[in-house]
This record gives sequence, C-alpha cells and structure tokens, in this order.
Amino acid sequence: MSTFTPLNWVPIPWPHEENPYLAKLGEALVGAGCSTPGAKKPLTLLESGAAVLHLHWIWLNKDPLRNLLRKREIEGLLRTSHEHGAPVIWTMHNAAPHETSDLASKLWNFVVPRLDGIITHTAASADVAEPMNKRARVRVIPHGPLAAAYGPAVERDAARKLLGLPERPTFVCFGQVRPYRGVPDFMAAFRRVKVDASLIIAGSCTDATLRRQVEQLALEDGRVTAILERVPDELVPTLFSAADWIALPYRAATTSGVANLAMGLKRPVILPDIASLREGIPARVLATFRNTEPLESALSEALTRTAPVDADFPLQPTWAEVALEHRRFFDELRRTFR
Repeated sequence: MSTFTPLNWVPIPWPHEENPYLAKLGEALVGAGCSTPGAKKPLTLLESGAAVLHLHWIWLNKDPLRNLLRKREIEGLLRTSHEHGAPVIWTMHNAAPHETSDLASKLWNFVVPRLDGIITHTAASADVAEPMNKRARVRVIPHGPLAAAYGPAVERDAARKLLGLPERPTFVCFGQVRPYRGVPDFMAAFRRVKVDASLIIAGSCTDATLRRQVEQLALEDGRVTAILERVPDELVPTLFSAADWIALPYRAATTSGVANLAMGLKRPVILPDIASLREGIPARVLATFRNTEPLESALSEALTRTAPVDADFPLQPTWAEVALEHRRFFDELRRTFR
C-alpha cells in the first residue's frame, strides 16, 4: 500500500498507453500513488491541483501542420504547469533531436529554460544534461525493463524455424528505420563481410528515400531480409530469440530502448562507442565501433565470439523500483513550489 500523497502524473506524449515504456512506467507509478491521465485531458489534470508534467519525446518529426500544433500544445502545457505550481520534468531519452527544423529549434529554446528537473538513464547522460539548464535538478534513474512489456524469450531453434530462417549466425536491426540509426551503413558493412550469415531489418520506415535505399540493398544480397513495417508486439520476443546479435549501428544517440530490450531478452548488442549507450552493458555482451572505423570490424568481432550465457547479462531494476525513484524525484521538485 502506497504511503505517498496522491499525485497526478501527466506524461507527454499522451495518451501514454501508446508507448510501451510510458505504459509500464504509468502502471508502476499507480503503486507509488500517482494517477495517470486515462480519459482526462492533460490541461485539466494540471489545473486540478497536485500534479507534475513529465515530458519525454518532444521532437517534431511529423507533417508541418501536426508539428505546429504539437509545438503549441507543449508550450501551453508548460505555461499551465507553472501557473498552477506543477513541476516540469523532462526524461532525456536523447540529448538532441534526430531531425532538426526551425520549428523544432524554437520549441527546444522554449522548453529547456523552463525545466525544473531532468531525468537521465545514465551518469554519462547526466554530464550532458547538467549544462543545458543549470537551474534544473538532474537525477539519474535507470531505464525500466522493456522486456516486461513483451512475452518471454523462446528457444533459438524454435524461433528460427517459426520465422523460416536458416541455421546460421543471425543479426537483427530492430526498431524504426530512420536516418540516424545507420541501417544502410550496417547493410553495406554486412555485404562486405563474406560470411554465411543472415541479417534481418525489422521496423517501420516512413522516409520514402531511405525505404527505397534499404529495399534496394536487401534485393542485392540474398542473406538480407527487410521487413519495413512495425513488428507486432507478440512477435518481438521471437524475433530477438532468433538473433545472435542485435545490431544498433546508430550514427548518434544518447540512450537506446532497443538495447535495454536486448539485455532483458538476453541478446548481445553491437553499438557505437558512446559512453551513455554502453554504460551498464557488460563487455561480454557488447561489441562497439567508432564512427571513424569501418562497421565490419565490430561485425567480424561479433562473429568470432562464443555465445553468452544468461548470467553474462546485467540485472535490470524492476518497474516498481524505477517508479519509486520517479515518485521521490517528483516530490522533491514539488517541495520547491510550496
């Protein structure tokens, strides 16, 4: 039974049920005395008394009209929050937008000075966050275990049989295919490595030019399968279970929910050598590359590794533990408004 005073938790994006991370965090926060939006509108909750506004992905990457409406919505929520004494907290999943525009820059310049708190998932990210707003309090709270939002991993041979994959080393690039994720870079490196292996690209791609590029590269290499659609949640554990390595060839990033999911489903990862991305991932289940180095070096290294065992992977905090840390930070910030 929670001993916390009831508090309205208003996450943006909203409704939070559309995002596995926010959905699991919202469920856990209920146990820490937080009410989540449900059918109520965010503005109503912020105006009703005890509340916090919790921003997550504030970047603008939709069509121009939706971007403009989104910008105005967020600006209005921040104004309402400060009028009614509700702290504004941002979880810094990424330190900078992956797609930039004048409108996105204006929103960024509006939001950052008005933040009361910043949550990062790693200490390395906190070092980046602190100079952004010297007034805001920065707190490191680990990423919740995304694997809990999906089913359990299955046996590898069964997963490959279900997906119709040959019995050979398999790499998977999972998640939205966007320019910053470097999928064509990995595909080109995979093509240069002459080895009997499979590569699966799985994730939606709304960029028409990038989609054509990925599809063409897949057509030119019979070892590659590109499924450029959102993977149904129930198939995610099967896809990860079929993989020997989850390849995340990001050109730039701060954190990775996919890497967190891979750790929970006991699959090693290939990542760029960025401190905030590799923090907390044991070397035994990690292959890294520098942007100045050819990707095939990390790919080739992965092929020489012996398969890790479950004990090689890090223990992840529970959602209840993550929610408790959030609630404590919310209350700490709210005390500054009294």
